[in-house]
Amino acid sequence: MIQSYFSSVKTALILSTAIKHYHITREMVKDLEGYLRIQASLVDNGQMDIFIYVTSNLKITLEKYSFHWQDKDKKLVMRWDNAPHHRELENFPHHLHLEGETRPSTEPHFMDVLRELERRLK
Repeated sequence: MIQSYFSSVKTALILSTAIKHYHITREMVKDLEGYLRIQASLVDNGQMDIFIYVTSNLKITLEKYSFHWQDKDKKLVMRWDNAPHHRELENFPHHLHLEGETRPSTEPHFMDVLRELERRLK
């Protein structure tokens, strides 16, 4: 189940109009947990760093994640993550970092993040 989920992430990166190429820096798949770390180069010469840690018990659960998007000058554009450091926000621990601010967020699906990237890079 986890291997299939990771395969769908990699396929989406291959098919995306926003991704120039990507490199898997770490992938670990066990029966009940999986870890995936990817660096993706974007068509505008920016970069997306993807970190996904999932568990599986009849369904995939996104336990930890970070989708860090930076421009070609390495300046943060957006980062979705669930690091537990913004307890004051609704929907803690899920949040979105933008230039100079942090907003509450819902747990993102990877495809939603990729669609937002494609929409903004059109």
